Amino acid sequence: EETRWKTVVNAILKERGTGVLAQTALLAEMLEKLLGRKRGDIHPATKTFQGIRIAINNELGVLESALPSAFSKLAIDGVLAVISFHSLEDRIVKRFFKKMAGKPEHSEDSTPQQMRTVYGNILTKNPVTSEEEETALNPRSRSAKLRVFRKTK
Repeated sequence: EETRWKTVVNAILKERGTGVLAQTALLAEMLEKLLGRKRGDIHPATKTFQGIRIAINNELGVLESALPSAFSKLAIDGVLAVISFHSLEDRIVKRFFKKMAGKPEHSEDSTPQQMRTVYGNILTKNPVTSEEEETALNPRSRSAKLRVFRKTK
């Protein structure tokens, strides 16, 4: 999700072996100098560190395999609720739920309706997000999105 990812990758490759990558504080400082200070509370290195964590932990791959597994264990009329914490996860959940509801997964999905199977329905048209009061008490909740699906078949 980092818009200047090529700049970040090139800078990291350039700094290999210099010691800048040996400590997270040094890498964060280098990224702040490279990208400049952004408005708001988010440090310029946040998306880079998030991307590294996602890649190392294979978070998207784990989610892509966990959703069908959880769905297969769900009883008829059972409800699957998923909380995602960033847009990449949310996109995977949203598309999986659309597929299970027999709807186009994205704007370029041209699969004919007769080739789709409806396994249930999406209970949350839009994701449920935290309100201002909750975010004030728990700042980490600001990025959480809850989506819910009911299995009918």
